[in-house]
Amino acid sequence: MDNLITNANNIKLEENEKQTSLNVMHQAVNDLLPNQTLYVNNLNEKIKVDGIIKSYLELKQAVFHLFAQYGEILEVHAKKTLKLRGQVFIVFKDLNAASSAKHALNGSILFGKDMVTLT
Repeated sequence: MDNLITNANNIKLEENEKQTSLNVMHQAVNDLLPNQTLYVNNLNEKIKVDGIIKSYLELKQAVFHLFAQYGEILEVHAKKTLKLRGQVFIVFKDLNAASSAKHALNGSILFGKDMVTLT
């Protein structure tokens, strides 16, 4: 019985190691493949400023102003549907601007949450 438990634990550890390896590989590929469109998630969709709840439009504007300091933005896509809340797509005119913004702002805090920026 102890061998079965040990084997099951070893299998779980191997699965976790595989998943970790896949995540590391995905991040490495993500860093290698530049893209003009950034995907930003883990955004706070329930913004309160001075006790007033703001809409996704304010979130969209805040993201625009934050990322615009790295280059010209063509579009910011933000949806208020339940499935897409807390996510935006930012389309830059220039690839270098998108890359700079991605590296500079990944993990930055916006409205109390750490942003995750991916290409």
